[in-house]
Amino acid sequence: MNKKMPFSAQLEEYIKKNPNFKKSLKLYNQSRFEVFQRIFLSYPPIFPNDEVIGLLYCDKENVKKNKKPFFKQDYIVNHGNGIFTSYTNISPQAKDVKHIKDFFNKYGRSKYYGTDKGKGDHHYDDVSDLHPAFQKEAQGILNKVKNEK
Repeated sequence: MNKKMPFSAQLEEYIKKNPNFKKSLKLYNQSRFEVFQRIFLSYPPIFPNDEVIGLLYCDKENVKKNKKPFFKQDYIVNHGNGIFTSYTNISPQAKDVKHIKDFFNKYGRSKYYGTDKGKGDHHYDDVSDLHPAFQKEAQGILNKVKNEK
């Protein structure tokens, strides 16, 4: 990974020690995904001790093919005591890697996890679908990817 993510030292250590967990994170697949350099942090009302870390990505392959969605989101949940779960659409699943649908089944579909739409989106077709705090960065990433050869 070329860019430093705003992760805690505890999460960075967990990633280093757990290869399946690391493999589940799109940010390590730089040939396909451009990761945003900011994250969402939220604390779901139903599990207020769990910290939800939302990661946004631009799917470079989809952009080059003009195939939507252009943007995707995964979640890491910090359960405390050094325990993390990655929620994504990547297989295989493991003790600390779960399907994105499991996230919505456990935590619900809410604006707390990245958008104000409240319907549990994790795929976004365009910049305007993203939270306003991310739109400028998203447009810059989209322009960069479109101009890559």
